Amino acid sequence: MLTHIALFRFKKNLEESEKRLASVKLKSGFENLAGKIDGMISIKVENLLLSSSNVDMVVMAQFETKEALQNYHTSPLAFNFRNVLDENLEKTYTADFIA
Repeated sequence: MLTHIALFRFKKNLEESEKRLASVKLKSGFENLAGKIDGMISIKVENLLLSSSNVDMVVMAQFETKEALQNYHTSPLAFNFRNVLDENLEKTYTADFIA
């Protein structure tokens, strides 16, 4: 099993209301991928992080294989909310590992 973690930081110039709206859209978009990507076992999104966090959102997903992770990255379903990512994120950090 492969675990994928993505950490997102919103652009600093966004108002809090813009961050909240973007986080709701992204959470919904990611969670709607559940059951629609071949080889994806699970996906969880956290967007109500404590002020002690250095990021604004965390996506944690598990996949059966590396190919399934690639399917996730290239899925047309993920591109449905890609514009929200591009417009609102300053930085993205990812980590993939076999567990």
